Amino acid sequence: YEVDLPLLGRRQADNAAAAIRACELLVGDLDPGRVRRALRSIRLPGRQEVLKREPPLMVDVAHTEDSVRALAATLQEIGAREVLLVFSPLADKRLEEMAALLAPVCREVIAAPARHPRAAALGDVIRAFQDHDVPVGQALGIADAVDGARALAAEKAWVVVAGSFAAVAEARAHVLGLSGATSGKPPA
Repeated sequence: YEVDLPLLGRRQADNAAAAIRACELLVGDLDPGRVRRALRSIRLPGRQEVLKREPPLMVDVAHTEDSVRALAATLQEIGAREVLLVFSPLADKRLEEMAALLAPVCREVIAAPARHPRAAALGDVIRAFQDHDVPVGQALGIADAVDGARALAAEKAWVVVAGSFAAVAEARAHVLGLSGATSGKPPA
């Protein structure tokens, strides 16, 4: 099948190929035109989703070592340089391991708390990146971090928001002007 997949990264191409193969096993021969149209219309909000082009702003719900590894690989595949990462994981995640995977593709990290009761403490996020030779700043919330990163982004720099579904939901709401977008500290 020759298809135009509107999703970024090798992982999504592999997922599409697996889905096609599963459909072939379930129903037999597939109409290539229908497969092309179906794959062309796929949307995965929050999964390596580009929300803005100038500067490029991507959100990804990467919140495990495996999904963070896929994000780092995609950033390398698309030639994203000068990545400003807004990172907001939950407290029960393996922060050091995720930092080790992300630091090599980042120019700078901005730790920001999502408005979620299990959000990781900023100090824990900062400590996770300390041994990886990447500067780490902090912001009061996701919206503040996104705005700050976009202001810092130079030509060809990418702003990437990752670490949790909560962080990506807040970033999408803020950037796309959806209801519920606020900045500041998480509720008590």
